[in-house]
Amino acid sequence: MPDPYPAFVFGMHDRGAEHLMLDKGKRGWVLVTEALGADPNNGSGSNYTDLASQGLGVIARLNHGYGSAGTIPLSSQYSAFARRCGNFVQASPGCSVWIIGNEMNLAAERPGGAAGQAITPELYATCFRLCRNEIRSRPGHAGDQVVVGAVGPWNTQTRYTGNLRGDWVRYLADILSLLGEEVDAIALHTYSHGQSPDLVFDNTKMDPPYQAYHWHFRAYRDFMAAIPQALRNRPVYITEADQYGAWHDQNSGWVRNAYQEIDTWSRQPGQQPIQALILYRWIVGNPHDPQEVGWAISNKPGVQADLCDAMNNNYAVVRPSTQPEYLVAWLEVAAPTRMEPGVTTTCTVKLRNDGRQTWANSGTAAVRLGQRWLDAQGAAVEGRRTSLPGPVPPGGTITVNAQVQAPATPGFYTLYLDLVEGTAGWFADQGSPPGVARTRSAPATLSSGSTSSHPPGARSMSCARCRPGCATPGP
Repeated sequence: MPDPYPAFVFGMHDRGAEHLMLDKGKRGWVLVTEALGADPNNGSGSNYTDLASQGLGVIARLNHGYGSAGTIPLSSQYSAFARRCGNFVQASPGCSVWIIGNEMNLAAERPGGAAGQAITPELYATCFRLCRNEIRSRPGHAGDQVVVGAVGPWNTQTRYTGNLRGDWVRYLADILSLLGEEVDAIALHTYSHGQSPDLVFDNTKMDPPYQAYHWHFRAYRDFMAAIPQALRNRPVYITEADQYGAWHDQNSGWVRNAYQEIDTWSRQPGQQPIQALILYRWIVGNPHDPQEVGWAISNKPGVQADLCDAMNNNYAVVRPSTQPEYLVAWLEVAAPTRMEPGVTTTCTVKLRNDGRQTWANSGTAAVRLGQRWLDAQGAAVEGRRTSLPGPVPPGGTITVNAQVQAPATPGFYTLYLDLVEGTAGWFADQGSPPGVARTRSAPATLSSGSTSSHPPGARSMSCARCRPGCATPGP
């Protein structure tokens, strides 16, 4: 699988502008859009190695078709379309970033056109999931990025239960919520309503009921704010940016301002960086359509000069970390399998910090080893908490001798071991799997045994059942 990331955030929709980036020594992005149809027996593909071999990042947008053909097909064809996507990916060297569909909330992008099947978040999530599974099941593509298609800003045409206004930001949020961890990356579109370069920085908001949303280029910020916290480590690509109408053939500074805006955003501490700003678009498209001619940059040397001036800056890609902030590897858990009711014993636990945050052992954000007992009926009982003997940096290991007290009531219990930051910041609530031990509390001679734990990255289905006690401070 090729490295998907070039050095810089500069980019162009369509082939043809590579020389502008390469001549400036700024290897950026090229987005290619493909119409695949839904024939599951079609094994054809495209070759992107000419781009990738020059250090350019390649993003391929996979559409069922354009216009009334639908950016994704009718729901009855989702499985066939997914198979076609898998076949195409397998036959297309040089790319590992694949967008599924485009502006799904626009009526014109529905299969059948405006009167066709509306692409609700539920339908899109179903189609996306099938496509992602097909793509990542193909040899050499298990680590590919399958990207959520960009939502059309300011469009209210797709309305559904829970979003009767057709709120475009809510539409994206609902898709991301439905897909959860299956989101590899996110595509966005943003524009200014006009050619003035000042509109890139303009904070004008819309009229009610959308008064919380930006009317110009900073509409991207509304989408960014809708990304769930659990997906804030995912790559974000702005795959279309323009002046909403025809480009003026002049070096106005609009392009320079757009790249400055995105670089400023990405450099702010705590912000989710944006990996690409791709200008729409290079080719003329239909030469008989004045709108498509207006969008083209290949026939506008003034806009090209603006891009070249923007590339005098080193606006770099910020490679996202796919490693979560909170992740425990349970290397060894020596817990008893049988205990006297109410008896306390020592449990030796060896841990590795597989997350991105150092585990502090002092202060208000100190990390401690906590315990929760779950009885046969699913009721949770909070156990003791044990301080760490020292701070643990990412990749570091530590051994904790935890004092474990059996429940006073005899019975069969599941002991969940988890780290907690502060008083209530349980790691399991951040997606880190707990250590699990099966223990019987009954009058008997204490015996020792070892337990198994869930592998890193796996979630315990029963963990959610013990969460009612998660926020209760320990002794």
